[in-house]
Amino acid sequence: MNSQPFDLQAVACKVYSALTDFPESRDDDKVLLSTIWVRELGDKESNIKDFFTEFLSGHLSNPETITRVRRKLQEKHEKLRGEKWEIRHKMEGAVCQQLTFFDNW
Repeated sequence: MNSQPFDLQAVACKVYSALTDFPESRDDDKVLLSTIWVRELGDKESNIKDFFTEFLSGHLSNPETITRVRRKLQEKHEKLRGEKWEIRHKMEGAVCQQLTFFDNW
């Protein structure tokens, strides 16, 4: 598998741009991921097989990196937060409590 070198700054620029240009991507990682990948694929017409070929070969940004950068940008820049940001953070305790399920798994 060929993979491009990891460039966190480039991914951060893409995420910042998507969050700025598409406010709906601030609350929905699926929208954020698809926005970035569509931009990376460019004008070439592609089907699902082409998408996965590009994804698996490392030509598209890693989804975990995109979402991690989104969280960090929203932590540092209030203007990039979505409408659900505060709600999600208020639910942190309840989510942590539910995650204790894995302690006994």
